[in-house]
Amino acid sequence: MIKEQRYELILKYLQGKSIISTNLIATDLKIPFTTLRRDLNHLHGIGKIYKMHGGVIATANPDIPQEYYIDEKIKLNIAAKKAIAKRAATLVKPNETIFMDGGSTVYYFAKQLDPKLNLKIVTSSAMNLQVLAEAGHKNISILGGTYDPFTGTIVGAEAVEQVLGYKIDKCFIGIDGYCDGKIYLLNLKFIKIKEALFAKSQVVYGLVDKSKFNFKTCYEFPNPKRIKIITN
Repeated sequence: MIKEQRYELILKYLQGKSIISTNLIATDLKIPFTTLRRDLNHLHGIGKIYKMHGGVIATANPDIPQEYYIDEKIKLNIAAKKAIAKRAATLVKPNETIFMDGGSTVYYFAKQLDPKLNLKIVTSSAMNLQVLAEAGHKNISILGGTYDPFTGTIVGAEAVEQVLGYKIDKCFIGIDGYCDGKIYLLNLKFIKIKEALFAKSQVVYGLVDKSKFNFKTCYEFPNPKRIKIITN
């Protein structure tokens, strides 16, 4: 069996399943373990599956919402996220005040911003703060509050209160799921801060790659028409 056929077989096998051990995949599909490991590394690298402790899962599975650490998420669907980030960066004008949260696509957006635009940037992301500072941006603020290890962002009542003190021209946020014109988040604790951003931003852009289309979670975000979607 050629590798392309194995890739298709593995993805079909994972569809609709939760975390599956590599040993079980090798046994059920009768693929040698060393060959399977190479195949899984390839599929992980192109964002088709996600490797984690205990096994793997199909990243495009719409029935099993997962929450991954940000340093792992930025390795998925890189080409799509960079394309979205590049498009989003063209919307930013000199001297604007912008906000960016901690989504993995927003991380690539931060890398696209030109320091010569003289922006005032507010972020909830420690990772984005570092990216922006290293690029030479001078006017950067980060929210205070509770640190969330999955997203690498600041959340909580203190962060929400600080957002309400800003006047934001454009806001760029990550989205966990997008289906039938509705916005979905993986965790309820992010809704309050996004609601505050909606109240204080003239325009809100949602950065979402197509792997998150038709993906629903338990938390539907209200007023989705307020968000202008940017996708690949």
